[in-house]
Amino acid sequence: MDAHGQQLLDRIMRKGSLPSLSPLAVRLMSLAADENSQAQDLARVIEADPALAARLLSLVNSSLYRVGEEEVTGITRAIMLLGFREVRIMALSLSLRDTMPLKSKDELDYALYWRMNVQRAIMAQMAAQTLRLPNPEEAFAAGLMLQIGLPLLLRALEPSLRAGYPGFAAPRIERLNWERETAGVTHREVGAAVVSCWKLPGFFADCMLERPGGGQTALAVGFADVAVEACFLPERSFTQIYAAGHNLLQLDAERVNKIVAETLAIGSQVAAALEVELNQEQDLLLVMEKANAALSHLSSQVTPKLRQVVQKAAQLDSAQLQQQAVVNTLQAVMHEIRNPLMSVGGFAKRLAGLGEAGGHARHYAQVIMDEASRLDGVLNQVCALLAPLKEIAVKVDAAAFLAKHLPHSMLSNWQPPDEPVQVTVDPVLLAEALALLLDYVKHKLAPQGPSLSASLARRNGRVWVCLHGFGALPLDAAMGELSFGPELNLVRVRRIMEALHGGLDVAIQENNFTLALYVPDMS
Repeated sequence: MDAHGQQLLDRIMRKGSLPSLSPLAVRLMSLAADENSQAQDLARVIEADPALAARLLSLVNSSLYRVGEEEVTGITRAIMLLGFREVRIMALSLSLRDTMPLKSKDELDYALYWRMNVQRAIMAQMAAQTLRLPNPEEAFAAGLMLQIGLPLLLRALEPSLRAGYPGFAAPRIERLNWERETAGVTHREVGAAVVSCWKLPGFFADCMLERPGGGQTALAVGFADVAVEACFLPERSFTQIYAAGHNLLQLDAERVNKIVAETLAIGSQVAAALEVELNQEQDLLLVMEKANAALSHLSSQVTPKLRQVVQKAAQLDSAQLQQQAVVNTLQAVMHEIRNPLMSVGGFAKRLAGLGEAGGHARHYAQVIMDEASRLDGVLNQVCALLAPLKEIAVKVDAAAFLAKHLPHSMLSNWQPPDEPVQVTVDPVLLAEALALLLDYVKHKLAPQGPSLSASLARRNGRVWVCLHGFGALPLDAAMGELSFGPELNLVRVRRIMEALHGGLDVAIQENNFTLALYVPDMS
């Protein structure tokens, strides 16, 4: 904080400029400091303000706090069920909200400001509960008050300066940088000074200034701050919530998804108690749009990255692909792709199961799940391509094997040899190679009925299984270098045949092709 910022802070904190705590909030703080205070004392203070009592009961009966099926209708009962400390913090949160503006004469979106405050508070408490922290209601209050200094700072600025404020929809780091450059003090520093002046616990200032004294609860609030921006601000990516969950709280994607989905499900109940306007369906749709955009971005990255993996694998023989360094490199790329894919897909699945999700949100969820499933199928294909191969060789009658595994509905001609052709192979791997080859051919045959013929022959010390057909079969696609799906089959086929000490040949002349599998002739 520079000298200009200190002067501005002093002006904000000057008597008459700083909003006063309500008498009720002052009495609540007094009760907190009095070791002899009892539940009945707290109940009398809250019940003296019927409007606050009604809002507190609304909050107590929300999904965030509700205990059991029976509705709580009295403050004393609420204290008995939830505890003295919990109810005091809840009441303090409600009364503190009353000190801050809901609207402004400036063109600032205070509806967004309060909507994000409420969602942050809920998400912070959800995160604290997930971590099994002892007083999760403190995380709620800290999340609600995290930006309490922002309206005060903006109000203290000259109108000409305030006009340049990037707005509540700008990312936190952009707003903080603007505040340092323009005002010399940030809204977090203002907020910390305010809660100190109000004699609130130092924990709240620790959360605002990200000081170690906040402990795990402050980290839960920090996670909620990032997550709310990732959900609601246009410049933030939805996938940032997973990095924040892992880096700050060591939470996996499944638990992060649970926190976010449940926050969205109960937001309107808590907002009603705080008398903040919040459109739950609109928020659900917005977050689903963000998740869908994240998946679309991921999808655009998947193809080039997987193509690199496939091209690398296509250039290596089976022995090289078994080298640990190569396997580690290729698997690292797969891991980088699969993690965010499964995270976003898991969120959509969880949100689709919420009873609060309306038709549009469910539609978005289904779109995301379908695309995630498609991309997962591509990943599985590439994983199969990289999977280690272990050959178990036995003697096999090639003619009998082909008679069993060739689909005669696809064949226009199949002439088995007159005598048995013995080969020593792994029949499971050979069957997989033949099935992949036929699946590829099925997508490439000309549309006019069966046009595939098969042959089995011995020549040049090898046994050949040849498929001849008529259809579009570009050589580059045949080697799996351009796309995924059936084209990728041939790279896997080549790996299998190399493991069987044989290979795959592709011959193309105009629209006529021959795909040939060969193994050593052991006879």
